[in-house]
Amino acid sequence: MNQKVFLKLYVKGKIRPLFTCEIVDNVENTIKSLDEKLNDRNLSTVTFGQVSFWRTDFRYYIIVYK
Repeated sequence: MNQKVFLKLYVKGKIRPLFTCEIVDNVENTIKSLDEKLNDRNLSTVTFGQVSFWRTDFRYYIIVYK
């Protein structure tokens, strides 16, 4: 059975999420890759898909499993 996840990512100064996406393939690897980018102090910007944002502006993300 395929696992389906909805990811909402929030940044500083915004009430609404910067983006909402649906992840179907390689859910664990995709989220792990995002976590590694967010925790890498050598990076100033994080790119996830077609969206880029300053790593310091990141606040939190919400994962909803369906």
